Amino acid sequence: MCHPTERDRRVLIEGFSRPSKQTVFELQQEIVPRGGHSLEELLLQDQDGRLWILNTVGNVDPLRPPRARFGYLLGAPFANVTQIELLSESDAQVLQQVGLREATERCFLARIASHYERQELPCLCLDSAVAGELVFSLWIRRRDTHNMNRAYTADGIPVFFDFDVAFLAENEGEELSEFFGRGGLGYAGSWRVREVPGEDLPISTEYARAMGNQSSIHPITSLGGFRQYCVEIAEAIADDHRSVRHLAVEARLGNAELDKVVHLLERGRSSIRDDINTMLRVVTQEDYDNNS
Repeated sequence: MCHPTERDRRVLIEGFSRPSKQTVFELQQEIVPRGGHSLEELLLQDQDGRLWILNTVGNVDPLRPPRARFGYLLGAPFANVTQIELLSESDAQVLQQVGLREATERCFLARIASHYERQELPCLCLDSAVAGELVFSLWIRRRDTHNMNRAYTADGIPVFFDFDVAFLAENEGEELSEFFGRGGLGYAGSWRVREVPGEDLPISTEYARAMGNQSSIHPITSLGGFRQYCVEIAEAIADDHRSVRHLAVEARLGNAELDKVVHLLERGRSSIRDDINTMLRVVTQEDYDNNS
């Protein structure tokens, strides 16, 4: 997957308009903005009709936008992670002119996950997409793979987002025993996959979220297919020769986090083929308690 050039990004920023009220209405059940904002004051549409949302979390915690951008840059070849674009001061001024009053250079833009077309994604079926999210999240220690952090396209393919607690942001969970050792809402010990009947396909965001508030149960069609995709994605990560340090710097990750994150990812890339065996034992458990 090719990332936009700086010229492409400028065209994107300068070509934004506001979506229709009908579009805003249709997305209100899917997206719950943070910080008390209304969805209408955060949504944008680009010249190609793609939908974006302004995420203002950086106005409160400036460390989070670089993590989101880094997650996108790192994961885009392997997993269906939503596109993230950081803002400059001039970008923010352009967005303010089209009505996004909260826009600052500390905010970022995120593609609306449910509005991706299948051909834009690296993982083209349900099982490969779930494998992509879980294996990639294992690598970067993104524990909260719950159903409020993903949405499903019209084809029933999940696309995920939210890297607030990834990359050891909480200074815990580097060791697998610690990462998977805690269950409950938003924790990796509660990751599960569940085969669903064919009549329930394609999966919708509403269907997945009906499995429970912040449930980390991921619908799949075939356990055998899911396992094979996990192996293939782990191989792709292990064979990825991009410099994680270069990508982290490109994402503006701060010096305070840089060495810790690079160490995590380089170590994890060398062990990911074995690490997925631990993950698979967790996600294929048959007992689904109230915390899963």
